Amino acid sequence: MYRKLFLLLLLVGIGVRPLLAQDISNVDSAFLKARHFAFTNKYDSAKNLCRKILVKTPNYSDVRVLLGRVYFWNNQTDSAFYELKTVLSKKPYEDAFIALADMERWTDNYDSSLFYAKEGLSYFPNSEDLVIKKARALHALQKDKAAYHILDSLLTKDEKNNEARQLAESIKRTLYENILSLSYSYDHFSNQFPDDWHLVSLSYTRLTQALGSVVFRINWADRFLTPGEQFEMDMYPSVGKKMYMYLNAGYSPTTSIFPEYRAGASLYRSLPGSFEADLGFRLLYFGSPTVLYTGSIGKYYKNFWFSFRPTFIAYNNATVFSGSYALTTRYYTKSANDYYSLMLEYGISPDDYSQETLFKYPFEKSYAIRLGYQTSYKYKNIFYGSIELSNQGFYYGSELNYGNDYTITIGYQRYF
Repeated sequence: MYRKLFLLLLLVGIGVRPLLAQDISNVDSAFLKARHFAFTNKYDSAKNLCRKILVKTPNYSDVRVLLGRVYFWNNQTDSAFYELKTVLSKKPYEDAFIALADMERWTDNYDSSLFYAKEGLSYFPNSEDLVIKKARALHALQKDKAAYHILDSLLTKDEKNNEARQLAESIKRTLYENILSLSYSYDHFSNQFPDDWHLVSLSYTRLTQALGSVVFRINWADRFLTPGEQFEMDMYPSVGKKMYMYLNAGYSPTTSIFPEYRAGASLYRSLPGSFEADLGFRLLYFGSPTVLYTGSIGKYYKNFWFSFRPTFIAYNNATVFSGSYALTTRYYTKSANDYYSLMLEYGISPDDYSQETLFKYPFEKSYAIRLGYQTSYKYKNIFYGSIELSNQGFYYGSELNYGNDYTITIGYQRYF
C-alpha cells in the first residue's frame, strides 16, 4: 500500500514540470498562439501559455511584454507593471517602453507616460511608435504645440504614418487659441441662372476650455443681383477622449438668398484602425423647414484620407426623401495641413455654402467634381483653393433649368 502511494506521489512530482512546459516544443510558435489568445480576449489562456513559455525561456522579452499587457487588460495593474519593469531591469527594450508609456497614459499618469517615451527614445531614437507615444503624452498634458511639431517632423520623414497623421489632425483643432479665416467663392452658370454668384466669408475662431473651438462667421453674398448677409456660430465641444460634437446656428435677414434660419449638429467619434465616423442633421428654413440627415465614415490609409458622406433630405413632413452622396479623398504631402483633394458628389451638400440657396428649388439631378489644394507656410498660415464643375437640373418656377455650374474658391487662414 505504501509502495503504491510512494509511486503515485513520484508520478505527480514528475508531472509538475511537464504541466508547466507542456506543448512548448517551439517557443516562437507558442508565443504567436499566446498573442492570438490575447487579441481574442482569452486572457486566462494567454497568461497560462506565457507563463509556460517563460519557465522554459525566462529571458524571452516579447513574451514578458505580452504578459504585462494581458495583465493590464485584465485589470491586474500591479502585475502588469512588474512584468514590464522586469524586462527593463535586464536591458533597454523598445516594446517595454512603448507598453509602459501606454499604460501610464491610460491610467492618467501623463508625466510618467512622457518619462517612459523620452527614456525609450534615448535608447531608440528612430522609433516612430515612441515618438507617437511622446506626442500623445504631451497632448494629454495640454502641450499641443510641442506635440504637433513632433508629429509634423515625423510625417516629414514618413508621410504614410496613419496614426501620426490622425493624431496631428485631432491636435490641429486645438493647436492655437485664435484663427482668422477669409474665403471667396465665384459661381458661373451656363443656363440655370442669368447672373454670376459671389460669396465672401469672414470668420474668427476662439479656442475655449468649455466649448472647444467657437467660430463666429459672417457671409456676404450677391445672388440674383441681390446682396445679403448671414450670421453664424459654430461650436466643437469635446464630449470624451475620442468624441466631439459639431453644433451650428445661423440667421439671415436676407431670405431671398440665404435661409432665414439654419441649424445643425453632428457627433464625431474616432474609431480603431484609423477610422472616424459621424452622425447628425442639418436644418434649413426657407419659409418652411428642410431637414437633412447626414453621416460619414472616414479612413486614413498611408498618406491618403477617404470619406464617404450620404445625406438624406426630408420633404413634406418627412413623407418624401431624396439623397445626396459625396466621396472625398485627400493626398497629404509634407504635413497635416498640406494636401491635394478630390471630391465626387451626387446631389447637393447642406454644408456647401456656395450652393445652399439651391435648396429652395426642387432639383432633378446634380453631379459634381471638385479638385482642391491646401498648403501651409510656417505652420500659422494656410492657403487653399478649389475648382468645381457641377451639372444640375432645377425647377426655377415651373420650368426645368439644366446646365453647368463652374465654381472657384480661394481662401486664407491665420493661426495666432
